[in-house]
Amino acid sequence: MLLIPYKTDAPIYHLPYATVGLMIANTIVLFVVGAVGGLSLDEFPEPELDVINGVYFVEYVDKDGDDAVALLDENDPRFEIRRDENGEAVGVSWSEEAKPQPKSGILAPSFWQLTYGDGLHPHEWITSNFGHSGLMHLIGNMVFLWVFGLVVEGKVGWMRFLAIYFGIGIGECAFEQTIMLGSAGGASCGASSIVFGLMVIALLWAPENHMSCFVWIVTMATFFDVKIVTLAMIYVALEVLWATLDGFAIGTSVLHLFGAAFGLAIGVLMLKLNLVDCEGWDYFSVRAGRHIKSSWVMREQEDADTAHYEKGVSQKQTAIEQHVQRLLDEGNAQEAHRLYVNSSHGLGQWDLPEETLLGLITGLDREKRYDAVLPVMTNYVERYPQGSILVRLKLAQLLLEREKRPAKAMRVIEMIEPAQLNERMQQALARMRTKAEQLAADDDTELELADE
Repeated sequence: MLLIPYKTDAPIYHLPYATVGLMIANTIVLFVVGAVGGLSLDEFPEPELDVINGVYFVEYVDKDGDDAVALLDENDPRFEIRRDENGEAVGVSWSEEAKPQPKSGILAPSFWQLTYGDGLHPHEWITSNFGHSGLMHLIGNMVFLWVFGLVVEGKVGWMRFLAIYFGIGIGECAFEQTIMLGSAGGASCGASSIVFGLMVIALLWAPENHMSCFVWIVTMATFFDVKIVTLAMIYVALEVLWATLDGFAIGTSVLHLFGAAFGLAIGVLMLKLNLVDCEGWDYFSVRAGRHIKSSWVMREQEDADTAHYEKGVSQKQTAIEQHVQRLLDEGNAQEAHRLYVNSSHGLGQWDLPEETLLGLITGLDREKRYDAVLPVMTNYVERYPQGSILVRLKLAQLLLEREKRPAKAMRVIEMIEPAQLNERMQQALARMRTKAEQLAADDDTELELADE
């Protein structure tokens, strides 16, 4: 089975600069230094002689660390043949000229592994986290570093994330090398322990968020989402199982659990010291039900903010209405109109009460400010369809006589019920209708514009 988590819905407040940088660094070490452990040794082993049915073979490790076989040849300059007193070949060794030279310094694979039983080497507590035994070892670690790094770095930023990353790595390696001081040898390498530490931190800080995963089982492949707490618990449980079956001997599973333990300590400590804000959705808050209370508080705060905003808007509207009315009472329709227009832009769907709007129309009409009163009348007719018939008549008249817009005037006229008018007004309405029809017949352009 192949399981690849590739993204998360956890809130990301910081871009994963450090996560990507660490992935690049791990990759560079593998391709520059090579695989750490296995056959990638600082000292190349001596070749061995093998005889099959009288045929002599030389088995050796080439300069790339790969197993190789060659037929024994007296003239092969790479090997020196050792013989017994009867002249029979009994062994081979590298010739001084052909012996592969091991890498040294930071290019030596041993520089990037954590050695056992050879004292404490603090630099290995850092470097061994970047060495990997092969490409698949690297890819597996980098996939999980990516998704869990997204969650952890996304909450604390790159500087704190690097402190967490190296805190887990250095702490786990120091502990591991210390308890293995009595070992006869051996080594470990890789970022797996750190990844398990980050996984446990993600479990603590974002248990209810999800990971999107790709899974491939034999011939079936699919995508699915799983909670971080579920995914992390499964991996930790599997490592506990493998470690138990292996008698908790120092090996891959136990080292992973060491990393998880260090991640657990760091994750809990940062929560307790309020060094990370999980917005009430950390593991402990979820267990205690505080995340639900937190949601209530947020909704109540949002409601309170909305009510406060609406109250403020209402107070502004009332103040404007009162000021407009005072200006109209003082006979200053022009200034009242300026205040009305500016306030309409700033307060969205707000408008003056019908009575005040009628007063503004009357004042502007009295002062013969027809350019100003036309849009106010139009707004009044649209907002108060059952409002004053006199405003409709006046609007139709202005559209006909000043604006020369018969089509628009006709639409206003159609909104007027003649039965609601006295005889004189009915006659005036009939005259306007006739005039609008004549103008419309004479000028099709206005009709086309009105329909756009």
